[in-house]
Amino acid sequence: MRSGIKPDEAMIEEYKAIKINRTEKVWILDINNSKLEVVFKGDKNFDFKNLPDQLPSNQPRFVIYDFDYETDEVPPRKSSKLIFIFWCPLTAGAQKRFTYSSSLTEIVSTLGAIQKQFQVDDYSQIEYNEIRRQLLK
Repeated sequence: MRSGIKPDEAMIEEYKAIKINRTEKVWILDINNSKLEVVFKGDKNFDFKNLPDQLPSNQPRFVIYDFDYETDEVPPRKSSKLIFIFWCPLTAGAQKRFTYSSSLTEIVSTLGAIQKQFQVDDYSQIEYNEIRRQLLK
């Protein structure tokens, strides 16, 4: 079942500009009153290790992150992927978890250009080396 919650046209247009120009490193999205909202934006200097500090311990969020890393090639090659993280802690209420889960596919498909998706429920899963390892597969 889908919730019907998706990005509005203004958000889609801003997202398109950001993914082309890479002016922002992170967007954190929340659903309020059946509407998708950007609740945090981090500029290109935002450090991934600070991401858990921006996520509530008992509320789901969607995160779009421009993840920079180096490959295991010799010599290493710099790479970047636009990733989507569905943060859904086990302490979030059942209704919130359902709303976010049922909105996930529509949001990702509407925004497009997401290169890898992650679903995490614990801060320990939002760790640079673990995400990098998954991207190298």
